[in-house]
Amino acid sequence: MAKSTRSKPTSKTRKPAPLEGNKVWRERGRVRKSSPLLPRRMAGWEKLPARWQHVICLGFLLVVALGFFAPTTFGGRTLVGGDTVQWRGTAEAMLQYEASSNGEEALWSPYVFGGMPGYMIHYPPQALGLDTIVTGLRAMGLWPVAHFFVLLCGMYLLLFVLTRSKLAGVFAAVAYGFTTYLHLLLIAGHNTKFIALAYAPWLLLAVAVILYRPEDSKWYRNLLLALLFAIAAAINLRARHPQITYYVVFAVGVWWMAEGVASIRLKKWKRFGLSTSLLFLGSVLALFMVAQP
Repeated sequence: MAKSTRSKPTSKTRKPAPLEGNKVWRERGRVRKSSPLLPRRMAGWEKLPARWQHVICLGFLLVVALGFFAPTTFGGRTLVGGDTVQWRGTAEAMLQYEASSNGEEALWSPYVFGGMPGYMIHYPPQALGLDTIVTGLRAMGLWPVAHFFVLLCGMYLLLFVLTRSKLAGVFAAVAYGFTTYLHLLLIAGHNTKFIALAYAPWLLLAVAVILYRPEDSKWYRNLLLALLFAIAAAINLRARHPQITYYVVFAVGVWWMAEGVASIRLKKWKRFGLSTSLLFLGSVLALFMVAQP
């Protein structure tokens, strides 16, 4: 087995390379200066305004989404998952009751075991939310490409916030979007699980914005960030797949503990305490937002 060797200094002064990125990451020493050759190779890209760089990246992700789901978007085909067919059989009695009662919601399903509450099978949310826009696109025939594009955009913005690299965001979005498991969910008919995973990057993005916000943020900006986190959490819960939401919250909890350890080392208790308060406030607001479904 080959032995490892000690790495050599990065400069003649035998000092670490200077750090870049936002202030929080500079303090932790996680990001180092990129290679001197990188700016010259990407001179044309770097000359573009930041706004146009975002437009190009998001446009590329839109092309990826439309291209992959072209058969369902433009070819007139439909994804028919096994669980979707089974759900229809489970909810058939409820749907027939609603049709015969002029749209009155059925609260009980007689065909599951000895009977089952209807809200666990077929009970669409009545309150509107931002996810209603994407749901409307689905009703227009843009399933699952609309949710897939939302998934790609969320992961792109999450990586951009963490790394400040637009190309890293594109690569991460494509890697996450083409994870084999996501498309197997659609084949199996686990649509709500796919929707929850599409909204998961947005929840992580809201957490990242709160944890890495500027230290001199005004109180109204902090409240706005808490509200945005509440909206992201509520949308994830409105996907009606609490298992995926639990997994995301578990990851957030590990992330929160890591930030707590970092705050101890950097003696930034006040900042971490305020971040925790904002996350708690946003969580309470999110629960109120999903009280109806």
